[in-house]
Amino acid sequence: MAIEIIHKNPFLIAKLSEDIVYSNAIEVQKELETVCLKECRFDEIVIELSEVNSVDISGLASVVAAMIFLRTKGFRVLLYRPTEKILSFLDKMEVNDFFPLITFEDDLNSRFLD
Repeated sequence: MAIEIIHKNPFLIAKLSEDIVYSNAIEVQKELETVCLKECRFDEIVIELSEVNSVDISGLASVVAAMIFLRTKGFRVLLYRPTEKILSFLDKMEVNDFFPLITFEDDLNSRFLD
């Protein structure tokens, strides 16, 4: 799994760029947890999903599990630019209100200017 890490004070962006499906779901979860714990110098982690073309319920569950894990470590976690399919799965899983969702870069930037 390729996770691009972007340090953008005051938050870290973890950009996922591959499909997240049953066959790699556990790998994605573990890598996301490990990379974020190792790289994050801030208390806010933004998980960008705009380049995830294919996702199934197992894949999305692994991302949600990683987000929950990171929250237990004291980080605030946001989903950034999720695709329509991801939004639909979040709704079906009834967790769409559990994590803040940000769809536009201006919204992300303005969140930290207030």
